[in-house]
Amino acid sequence: MPNFATLTILLLRQAVFRFVQDELAPKAAEIDATDEFTERRDLWKKMGDLGLHGITVPEEDGGTGGGYLDHCIVMEEVSRASGAIALAYGAHSNLCINQISRNGTAQQKAKYLPKLISGEHIGALAMSETNSGSDVVSMKCKAELKGDYYVLNGSKFWITNGPDADVLVVYAKTDPKAKAQHAISTFLIEKGMEGFTTAQKLNKLGMRGSSTCELVFEDCKVPVSNVMGGLNAGVYVLMSGLDLERLVLSAGPIGPELPPLDGRQGDGGEGSVNTLNFDAEFVETSENYKAPFAQCIVRLDRIGYDTTAT
Repeated sequence: MPNFATLTILLLRQAVFRFVQDELAPKAAEIDATDEFTERRDLWKKMGDLGLHGITVPEEDGGTGGGYLDHCIVMEEVSRASGAIALAYGAHSNLCINQISRNGTAQQKAKYLPKLISGEHIGALAMSETNSGSDVVSMKCKAELKGDYYVLNGSKFWITNGPDADVLVVYAKTDPKAKAQHAISTFLIEKGMEGFTTAQKLNKLGMRGSSTCELVFEDCKVPVSNVMGGLNAGVYVLMSGLDLERLVLSAGPIGPELPPLDGRQGDGGEGSVNTLNFDAEFVETSENYKAPFAQCIVRLDRIGYDTTAT
């Protein structure tokens, strides 16, 4: 992997590696087989104790004040143990917490960030709909102002952490007649709000254990104070966060590729965090495997560089 090996980064990687190998890796196969993770909230609180949820949140808002490289390292190591739980972690820490940290008012941050950062609450972000994915401005979910509340109607689909989320960042149209870039607002939705329900959990082929579902809004009443980032400024909130979301989530696929290479690319020292069972001698002496394996190492290094150097 590229050498972004400051002492802080090395210590972070080592700490997260040891944590997830103890707490998550032994359960990963069962999570995938059953598509259930009953200990999710317990793990979330332990990750909160390590400061992993608020890793990009400034210290004055209760976070650890780290950067996106730190976040990518955590994603790599969590996904090394379980890609599904890493995806759920990314949706919580980056798609939800980071958006509130970047765009929330002082009151919104004070209300929602503490329990999200501690792991007591689980977060999610809801953008996609059944007929609106990359073309987000075509979304149908709408919000109408009625007194001190906005009333949301519509649905969101493929929402990671949807079945478990306590706090959700939700995008909805507030001015259908305006130009696309001025038609959408961002709302902070809480589990239990009147008119908000979750539909059935989706049975996925992959990333099992990362709970996904449809969100349904039927005259859902949301206080005006829960508009985040300004009225009709949702496209800015959304687009300014997408690049950061893509960056952090792109570190997820690197993790599962690391274990087979650890023995080949380990630090070489006894007690290295990369010391795993791997027959490096077999690969190095087998002409059939040497070239393809070397190509894998080069490709993974390039992917890691592109991700962490962005």
